[in-house]
Amino acid sequence: MSEHTPGPWYYAFGAVWKDPDAKTFRIAKMDRDTPETWPPERDANARLIAAAPELLEALKELVRWMDVNNHSHTPKGGAGPLTYGGDEYSVVTDARQAVDKATKGTP
Repeated sequence: MSEHTPGPWYYAFGAVWKDPDAKTFRIAKMDRDTPETWPPERDANARLIAAAPELLEALKELVRWMDVNNHSHTPKGGAGPLTYGGDEYSVVTDARQAVDKATKGTP
């Protein structure tokens, strides 16, 4: 899988753009409906898409930090510097899977 278009991305004029002035490089186009008939989730979906590069980098940093500090491999009762319970271990696993989905296309 090739690398994504680097962020930041911006939402304007019914689309997500690389350029904050919405003049070049459209990332995603929202539906063609008029503003009066937009589904209520349209703007929320567009904001989520526009935030994708920052969200991905934040998750990568979380996973990296947890790996460096040996937390993500320390399930409850483990011997790492901090002992995380099931919830914390699950969160890191979910973050790792989300990064893999975004970068490798694996669920």
